[in-house]
Amino acid sequence: MAESTDPMFAAIEANRSAVAAINAAGARDASDEEIDRLSDASDDAWQTLLDTRPTTAAGLIAFMDYACTEEASALLNILEDEGTLEAWESVKEMIHALVKR
Repeated sequence: MAESTDPMFAAIEANRSAVAAINAAGARDASDEEIDRLSDASDDAWQTLLDTRPTTAAGLIAFMDYACTEEASALLNILEDEGTLEAWESVKEMIHALVKR
C-alpha cells in the first residue's frame, strides 16, 4: 500500500497533528510558553513536510490535496492571495489528471 511506504503520508499527518495541537491550546487559553513550544513544533513539522519528497504518485497527490486545504494554505499564506491559491489548485488538478492516465 502506498500510504505505508511513502513518507509523505506520515509528514502530512504530523503536520495535521501539530496544527491541531496549537488550535486546541489556543481554544483553552494555554500559556504563552506552551503556545511557543507548540508553535516551534508546528514549524518543525511544516519544514519536515516541505523537505519530504513523495515516493509515489499517491504521495504527490496527497501533498497537493493537503496544500490546498485551508489548514495548510494558511501556513503557505496563499489564502491571502486568491490568484496563488487558484494556481495551486490548478497544479493539483493537473497532477490528478496526469496520474489517472
